[in-house]
Amino acid sequence: HTHFAEALEKIKTGLGREYPMLINGQERFSADKHYAHSPINTDMHLATFQKGTAQDAADAVAAAKAAFPAWSRMNWEERVF
Repeated sequence: HTHFAEALEKIKTGLGREYPMLINGQERFSADKHYAHSPINTDMHLATFQKGTAQDAADAVAAAKAAFPAWSRMNWEERVF
């Protein structure tokens, strides 16, 4: 139980962090947010995520299409790391 308690304390230090969207290598924040809470303790705020717009989605698809030719020529190790 000692290892569990230590790991839990380490995780707790990152709780509540806000994460941006990452589109075409750029961080994006939005006015609309999604607040993730623990299903077993809804008072525990795990993280905040951005709710993207239709334009964010279109920009992400365009960036993915533009990056695909170079990405498809990479070996799997480069893709993962």
